Amino acid sequence: MYYLINSIKTAENKNHQFFLLIKIIYIYIVYINMEIYHIYFYILKIIILILLLLIFLKVIKIKNKIFILIDFIFKFSLGIFIILFFSTNTSLNLKKDDRLIIIISGFILIILIDYIRVINIIFNKNYPDKNCDCNCNNNS
Repeated sequence: MYYLINSIKTAENKNHQFFLLIKIIYIYIVYINMEIYHIYFYILKIIILILLLLIFLKVIKIKNKIFILIDFIFKFSLGIFIILFFSTNTSLNLKKDDRLIIIISGFILIILIDYIRVINIIFNKNYPDKNCDCNCNNNS
């Protein structure tokens, strides 16, 4: 692993660096035995951290289309994961009431997504958004 990391620094071109990086990620995934949903949420976390850094550095705005879509994907994925994990996993020592509250929190997370902005961005529509006092549809 140490050899691969050092070889990225000394690689001749960007393509070679990219393929070495993919190889490191593959080795990490195989040897750690990560589940697919672990990999999915790990990638989402990295994307969100990069977006937060770009927003903090004022490279992009919070109302940016990319931010709204990533926010949608993250909230929807996390909501579905919470619902499925706690409704199917009975090995946890949770009371039925606690399990129900956690599952409802997954539904609430999905309900709180701003679907009008997401539809406006994906389908390039101009549906009115009553909650937005700015012109979000023209931000890029």
